[in-house]
Amino acid sequence: MAVISALRTAAGAVLRNPVIILVTALFGLIQLPQLLAQAINPLIAGLLSLALSLLMIFVTPFIQAGLIGMANEGIEGKTRFGTFISEGKSHYVPVFSVYLLLIAVGFVISIMFVVGAFVGIGTIFVTNGEPSLAVLGVFSLLAILVFGAFFLTFFFLQFYVQAIVIEDIGAIAGLKHSYRCVRAHLLSTFGYVILATVAGSVFGVFGVIMSIFTNPASQSAEMPIAVSDPSFGILLAIGALFVVFSGIFGGFMATYSVAFYREIRVPVSA
Repeated sequence: MAVISALRTAAGAVLRNPVIILVTALFGLIQLPQLLAQAINPLIAGLLSLALSLLMIFVTPFIQAGLIGMANEGIEGKTRFGTFISEGKSHYVPVFSVYLLLIAVGFVISIMFVVGAFVGIGTIFVTNGEPSLAVLGVFSLLAILVFGAFFLTFFFLQFYVQAIVIEDIGAIAGLKHSYRCVRAHLLSTFGYVILATVAGSVFGVFGVIMSIFTNPASQSAEMPIAVSDPSFGILLAIGALFVVFSGIFGGFMATYSVAFYREIRVPVSA
């Protein structure tokens, strides 16, 4: 099965090329000041988060393209940091273009969801908390449609970076090729999404725990265990652990995505 085969391929590539982990660890290092600032000043952390979010809009496509190029080269043999730079530069414009497009699509879907939620809440108030079954049915259907639009967009277009970099094609062609690859391997791709989601959830839990330890003020009163303000040494240790773990997780998952894409790859249409 492609999901399992790609796992073995990715593991071998990462073990053979630890430089992939180094690159993703550097990406984690960029986010470290924001994490540590939570323990110093929430306002500073908020400002850093805003600045970092704006910066990452322009940096993320370069990192994605470069990392995918490294992972692809690493699967075939040995890779190097120079590949990260060259692939990031070569494919930055098409990857950035699609990245902005998907951000816009996600924003529109989010607005639809928020508007629907406000209308639904307003309907409940107007009907004195007893909306009709027809109204509930309509809003349930709209919620399903909005979620479905988001999921299908992600599901079919998730390999656009791999397509652009590995096939050396443009932005629109990359979107089309991702769609065709997924359409030809629906069951395998669904399995891949489930596995990647579970892995991402585990990493998300790790991030929440890190946030609690670096920002004890965020704890709720109901939490059974209180965490005192961490010392500077503990903050550095937590930061180092975050960088290492994010490097290993990010490097492996990026390589796994490339290995899986190669499993479901179809010929590029003329």
